[in-house]
Amino acid sequence: MSLATVLSIAAAALELVIGLLALGFGRAPGWKHFQTFAWVAFSAAAYSGGDAVFTSGPGVAPWVPWVGRLNLASALCHCALWIVYCRVQYKEPLRRFDRGVLAGLGALAAAAFVPNLMTTSGHVVETVHWAGVTYRIPVTTPFGSLVVPFVLLALSMPAVTYFRKARRGVPGARAHWLGFSILYLTALNEVLVVLGVLDNLYLADLGFLAVVLSVAGEMMFRVAGDARRLQQLSAELSLEVAERTRELSETRDNLIRAERLAALGRLAASVGHEINNPLSYVVGNLEYLAKELEATHSPALLEAVRDATSGASRIRRIVHELKVFARGSDQEKRELVDVREAMDAAIKLVWGALRHRTRLETNIEQVPRVLADSTRLTQVFVNVLMNALQAMPEERVGQADSLIRVNVGLRADNRIAVTVTDNGRGIAAQDRPRLFEPFFSTKPQEQGSGLGLFVSFGIVTAIGGSLEVESALGVGTTVSIMLPPSAPAVAAVESVPSLPLLTARRRLLVVDDDVLVARTLGRLLKGHDVDVASSGRDALERLSKDRDYDLVLCDLMMPDLTGMDVFEEIERKYPSLADRIVFISGGGLTERSRAFIERHADRVLPKPIDSRQLAKLLAKLVPDSEPNQSVALAPVAATSVSDP
Repeated sequence: MSLATVLSIAAAALELVIGLLALGFGRAPGWKHFQTFAWVAFSAAAYSGGDAVFTSGPGVAPWVPWVGRLNLASALCHCALWIVYCRVQYKEPLRRFDRGVLAGLGALAAAAFVPNLMTTSGHVVETVHWAGVTYRIPVTTPFGSLVVPFVLLALSMPAVTYFRKARRGVPGARAHWLGFSILYLTALNEVLVVLGVLDNLYLADLGFLAVVLSVAGEMMFRVAGDARRLQQLSAELSLEVAERTRELSETRDNLIRAERLAALGRLAASVGHEINNPLSYVVGNLEYLAKELEATHSPALLEAVRDATSGASRIRRIVHELKVFARGSDQEKRELVDVREAMDAAIKLVWGALRHRTRLETNIEQVPRVLADSTRLTQVFVNVLMNALQAMPEERVGQADSLIRVNVGLRADNRIAVTVTDNGRGIAAQDRPRLFEPFFSTKPQEQGSGLGLFVSFGIVTAIGGSLEVESALGVGTTVSIMLPPSAPAVAAVESVPSLPLLTARRRLLVVDDDVLVARTLGRLLKGHDVDVASSGRDALERLSKDRDYDLVLCDLMMPDLTGMDVFEEIERKYPSLADRIVFISGGGLTERSRAFIERHADRVLPKPIDSRQLAKLLAKLVPDSEPNQSVALAPVAATSVSDP
């Protein structure tokens, strides 16, 4: 097998494979034009396969005329397909001249199979001695010889198009133009050999292969480019999936947290009702007792009662803070607070638990006051102290090296620094970022709910401060609270206005289903004529017989008829009394009650009742007409009559 035969077979095989690949790639979106190119490659494979026959030896002589006609038709079809592909590739329409040339090429390709029209039935044997190659070439008719220049003319059309595209920098056009240049040179070589001008091998197979390979190269570059883009897109999608997964996880955690908060809100409302109602008459009676004891001049008893009152008020405040946290709203009472006094109060509250477990060192300097809610600030200090106390390992409880150090001082930037340092077990590095999350706790479940630092952080930041935690596992923890000093404009403490007094004895109706709460209110309203109704229906029955009341104090949430139902009945039947109703409530349990409280906020006393607010509201709704008498409310600092 000669070198020419091997080259022709190899070219035909390669062109066939490229055509099949192009046919497959052409099914992909944006690659459809490669389906047209597949037929370009197939026509080149047919031409190269025919050339292999011409150099295969004497045995193929009978087939030479037919193969010659096939070769000529393949060359004509190849030219036509290049014209079509050149337009399809760049999404350009076929022009009229293109259609004319295509029609001519199609007609000539069909005519090529007509015997003796372009080639005769004979063949000639030509030998290229320097290469040792023998060709059996079909004899061309005069008409067939005229077709050769037409083929060259047809090939020049896509070649010129690619040349123009290459000059404009169109991607891939330069490679196509280079391939066509090689094809044109090999075709010119073919013509010169046929005419006997040049003694050389027929090289058209190489030309067809070169131009087909230029497109195959474009396909490979596009595959590589798409692969890179796909890899980049895959990486971006991976990042997007990771981000979305993280967001989904956060959303899930937020939903879980929201559900827990909602459950906590419902629980807080129920617990608040059960705790605050009995607590209200405990606190109320304690303060009533304190008032009565003032006349006995018994300081020890009076101090004991006041301490009990303070503890009960602390319980009330804790329940209130739980409701505030769960419902996300609060009414702060900000005032100028002495940080030293707040810290002293916090230490007293935790001293019973602290003194048996660890030593306490304090360094509390004179610092400016801060504008804050004193009870809430004390709560922050209590939370931090209890965290430090609970951080002490059991094996070190009561040991001399167990220590909590409290420092209060003024920084150079005029901020007040409160630090609580313990040498307890410390906090692991992976837990530190979550310290201010609700319900997160490093303590055993029975020791912590995970709300302490979260609530404290909210209280401190709400007044413009900051709360930071530094800790090392096995070394201890330091909690730093930075508080802004009060502005100079409010540095002076305003005097507390005296309580507004009802100077005339009044007739009041108290409506509450809890007998002890109603009885306590009666004691607090000592000096007035107080009737008690144990339900909404009882109140309406009393009013139907006797409406001569100066004021009605009505619990909002009661079984049977609520305070809202009572108000609607009074408004309908006794409109003159509707403006003299005060509602007592610890907050709405239902949408209706919350909306009602918003509409009548100016005459709703929150439970636990503040005696100052009660006195002020009574003076507003029941103006005095007898200035010579003096009948005041029993002085109650923060009397609790609660229901959530």
